[in-house]
Amino acid sequence: MKTMKVLLLILALACVPSYVYSAGLGDIRLSYLEGDVQINSETTRDWVIASMNIPLYEGDRVWVPDDGKAEVHFRKGTVVRLNEKTSADILTYDRDMLQLYLNVGSIYINYKGARDSILQINTPVTTIRAYYDAVLRVDVLSNGQTYVSVYRGTVYTDYREGKSTVSEGNMAFIRGYFREEIYPLSAPDNWTRWNMQRDRKIYDTYRGTRYLPDELRYYSYDFDTNGRWIYVRDYGYCWQPTVMVSVGWAPYRHGRWVWWRGDYVWISYEPWGWVPYHYGRWSFSVSIGWFWVPPARGSVYWGPGYVGWIQTPTYVSWVPLAPGEIYYGYGYYGPHSVNLFNVNINKIVIKDKYKNARVKDGVTIIHRDTFITGKPAEIRIRENPFLSEKIRPGRPDIQPEKRTAMPIIKDVPERKLPPPMVKESQVRELREKAPMQKQRDIQMQERMIAPKVQSDVRDDQGQRKIVPEKRIEKVQPSDRVPEIRKDNQIQEQRQLPIRKDDSRQFVPPDTQQDKGRQIAPLQDGKPPDDRLRERTPSEIRKDNQIQEQRQLPIRKDDSRQFVPPDTRQERGREIAPSQQQKPEIHQRQPKEQEKGKPEEIKPQGDEGISRDKGGVQFRHR
Repeated sequence: MKTMKVLLLILALACVPSYVYSAGLGDIRLSYLEGDVQINSETTRDWVIASMNIPLYEGDRVWVPDDGKAEVHFRKGTVVRLNEKTSADILTYDRDMLQLYLNVGSIYINYKGARDSILQINTPVTTIRAYYDAVLRVDVLSNGQTYVSVYRGTVYTDYREGKSTVSEGNMAFIRGYFREEIYPLSAPDNWTRWNMQRDRKIYDTYRGTRYLPDELRYYSYDFDTNGRWIYVRDYGYCWQPTVMVSVGWAPYRHGRWVWWRGDYVWISYEPWGWVPYHYGRWSFSVSIGWFWVPPARGSVYWGPGYVGWIQTPTYVSWVPLAPGEIYYGYGYYGPHSVNLFNVNINKIVIKDKYKNARVKDGVTIIHRDTFITGKPAEIRIRENPFLSEKIRPGRPDIQPEKRTAMPIIKDVPERKLPPPMVKESQVRELREKAPMQKQRDIQMQERMIAPKVQSDVRDDQGQRKIVPEKRIEKVQPSDRVPEIRKDNQIQEQRQLPIRKDDSRQFVPPDTQQDKGRQIAPLQDGKPPDDRLRERTPSEIRKDNQIQEQRQLPIRKDDSRQFVPPDTRQERGREIAPSQQQKPEIHQRQPKEQEKGKPEEIKPQGDEGISRDKGGVQFRHR
C-alpha cells in the first residue's frame, strides 16, 4: 500500500506542467519592443500581441512586423535583437547552449558565452556557430541567401559542401548549399548603429552592480535608469522606482496576471518591471515610500510573482509580500517559500496578517471577470479583504480562457500577421532538421579567411562597395599531401630569380613549419639526405647578421649584390653565394669618434635607416 502511494505521488507530479517549467521559465524575457511584436508559444498556440517583460521559453517564436523592433534578453547577459520583418524561433536553451532559427529577416546578437559554451543559429541554407564571446549580425533573404557579419570574435559557418571560419571584421555570403564568399565589412547602416548604441547603454558599468547579487548584475541598467538606490537600516541598500510612479501607486498594479505555461505569471507594463516583480520582496516606509529589497546572495530564485492571494466568487485580491513572509507556490522558490506539491493545501492555516496589507493603497482588488478577460469591470469593496477574509495559500483557483493567456488584450491586425512561410514552419520539424551540436568540431576546415581590409571602391553616394577578396584555402591533410607539396615547390621555384653565377637552385620549404631551417645546395642535381636540419646557435647569429645587411641600402662602393627574397616566407634564410665567385661580406662598424652617437645614412627612395652602437635598426617611411 505504501509503495502504491509513492507511485501515485510521482505520477501526479509528472502530470503538472507548472512544476516542469518553473525551473527555467525566468531565464529569457522580452526586454524591449516597438510596434505590434507578436509571439507564438505552447500556451497561446497562435500569434498574439506581445508585451514587454513577457517570459519566453524553448519552442517560443517571435515575429516582428513592419516598423517594429524587439529585444530578447537572456539571464547571463546575451542579447538578441530582431529588426522589422524578422522571424526567429528559440529551439534550444540550456545553461551552456543556445540555438535559434532565423527563417527570414535580420538579427543582431551580442553573445556573452563562457568558454565551451555554444551559440548556434540555423538558417534555411547554413548553420552558424560561436563558442565564446562574439558580436554578429545575420541577415536572411526571402530566398534563403544568408549574410553573416562578424563585429567581434570568430564565427564558424557550416553548409552542405563545406565549412569556413569568419573572423572579426569580415562578412560571409552564403548563396546556397554549395557556395560561400567572404568580404570585408562595409560601413554600418542604421540598424547596426542602433544596436551598437544600445549595447553601450546596457553593458555600461552602473552603480547597481554593487548592490545586486552576481546572478542579477546584468539587469543593473534597468535599475539605474529607472530609479535610485537608498540605504535602509533594516535591509541595507534597496531600490526605489522613479519612473511610472504616481500618487496611490503600489507594486503589482500596472500590468496583468497571464496564464503562462501552467501558472499565473505577473506581466508588468513598466520598463523596469522584470527583476523587482520576480525576485526579492517589497516593503513600505512612511518616510521613504515603497522600495524593493534585493534577494540575499546565494538565494536568487525567479518566481511568478511574490504576492499573497484572496479569492472570492466576485473578486480577486493580492498584496506584495514583505521580506521574510512565506510565499506559497507550485514549485520550489528558495527560502521563505512552501512547495504546495508537497503539502495538503487544505490543512494550511495562515495566521499572521501580511505586513503590506496595512499600507494605504497597498492591496489591489479587481473583478473576477477582469482577471480572466482583461476587460475592466466595476467593483466596490469597502473593507480590506486581507483584514476580514480568510487568506488562501497559492494562486487563484480560476480556469484560464483564451484571453487569459494574452499579455495584452488586443487583436492582431491582418496586415501585421506573419507571412505564410513563417506560419507554416514548425519548431519540432526545425529541431529534427537542424539538431544542436553539443561539442565543438575540432577538425573545422578554414577555407575562406579574408584579410581585415576595407575596400577603397565607392559608389555614387560615397559609400564603400563590397569587393570580394582573394580566396584563401587551408585544406586538411589527405592522401594528396605529397602531390600538393611537390606542386608548391615547383611553383615557388618558378618565382625565384636565379643569378647567372649561381650553380645551385633554391628549393623553398613546403610548409610554414620549416621556417628558420637552412637548405643546403644541390649536389649532382639531387638533395643530400640532411637537406633539412636544425641550425646551430652560431649559424642563427650569422643569419641574423646577413638579414640585417640585406635590409641596408646598397652604396656605390659596395662590391656585393643584394638579391631580395621573393616571398615573406624566405626571410631569415641564407642564400649561399656562387661557387665560382664568393664576394667577401664586410659588416659596417661605427667610427670610434662617432661611438655613442647614432649614424644617419642618406635615404634612398622612400626609406631611411639609422643605427646606433647597439646595432638596432630603425626604419622610417
